[in-house]
Amino acid sequence: MLNVVQHALHRPHVARMTQRVGRRLRPIRASRQAELWYLNRLTDVIQEMRARAKAILREYLPASRGMDADPWDRALRELAADTTFNSLKKQASSLAKFATRKSQQWTDARLAKEVNRAIGVDIRAALHTQGAIATKMQEFVKWNTDLISTLPDRFKADLGDKLSASWAAGERTETMEGFIDDIIEKVGDTCEANAALIARDQTAKMNSAFNQVRQVELGIRRYEWSTSLDERVREDHAALNNQVFRWDEPGPCKGAIDGEPCHPGEDIQCRCVAIPVFDLDEGELQ
Repeated sequence: MLNVVQHALHRPHVARMTQRVGRRLRPIRASRQAELWYLNRLTDVIQEMRARAKAILREYLPASRGMDADPWDRALRELAADTTFNSLKKQASSLAKFATRKSQQWTDARLAKEVNRAIGVDIRAALHTQGAIATKMQEFVKWNTDLISTLPDRFKADLGDKLSASWAAGERTETMEGFIDDIIEKVGDTCEANAALIARDQTAKMNSAFNQVRQVELGIRRYEWSTSLDERVREDHAALNNQVFRWDEPGPCKGAIDGEPCHPGEDIQCRCVAIPVFDLDEGELQ
């Protein structure tokens, strides 16, 4: 794949087209479609968790009337052991694999389109899923599986906190029956917000990582830092906009990754992207 791009860059018509300067491509941003697919799948299962929580707690309410001790601990243990409630954990690995694959396919498609537009070379056949890209995909499958698996535990913990707080405030099961569904809905809303963060942040991180792997494989050594150009851009990221860096030397951005320098999209919820720069200087490509 590297030889294909190197040879293409030095064809006379390509050299004339780029005027022998760094060739700027359009940004390859994370796929909103892939992010929404990911979030919708997570939301579907959270809805199942909501429904199962309502069913178990409603079933438990009559037996808990008149109890002097907090009755919710037993109910939550039953919920935690429920097969349907834990379906998200069982689906975590499958969801993570699909989400990772969709992001990788989107990144490859956009990069291939941009390379073809810039230098007239179709690289699609060379975009295999072995080696470095396979390793990176496996890493994201594991990370996303772990993140998804935390959602049922967060749901149960948040629900437990709210139920215990109601009990401590003097509410008893006799009076809670009317608003137990409201408590579960609020807990579900919080869980969906966490799911949205996972889908958004991980889709951006996968786009960044897959871009880096593919660009390095193509012999693209440099990139231009590009922000989203809106009020939500971090100040230190905005200062890097339009600056050019090398893939083997992360930019000076100090993000949330243990204070270490990072590339675009690696910081938490970072929407910056790396625009590939084609160099026609023979020495640069060696």
